[in-house]
Amino acid sequence: MRLAELSERSGVSTATIKYYLREGLLPPGCRVNATTADYDEEHLRRLRLVRALIQVGGIPVSRAREVLSHIDDDSLGRTIRLGAALWALPQDPEPDEEDPDVVAARAEVDRLLETLGWETSREMAPLSPVHRSLVVAVAALRRLGYPWDAELMAPYAR
Repeated sequence: MRLAELSERSGVSTATIKYYLREGLLPPGCRVNATTADYDEEHLRRLRLVRALIQVGGIPVSRAREVLSHIDDDSLGRTIRLGAALWALPQDPEPDEEDPDVVAARAEVDRLLETLGWETSREMAPLSPVHRSLVVAVAALRRLGYPWDAELMAPYAR
């Protein structure tokens, strides 16, 4: 497909697609001549991913480029690739570590990870945006009178 069709199918303007090409977020198409290139379904998928990172995730172009470089690195495992995207997303503020609900929630989340046998480092887990989000959510549930514990969370985690 030509650039105009890629634009039409993706809903992204040709000017924006050209910008993504210049910034290296989208690989170049197959050259037909000096001014024309063909694009395929892989370009369409990549364009949708770029738009999701930038528009939905709120990631600046420079961070999106970094995430995409991790995604494209075949030497990295799936967890590292997904982690690159998660770490690039805007993060919630740090929970108040003196809040008793946060303390209890963190203990339950840690117990859940131990129960499931998920290998995590005690030092690294609190740095993870996913871990932090789960602690914040469990603390909020506790404040609302729904004390979620490891046993209640385990079926969802599995």
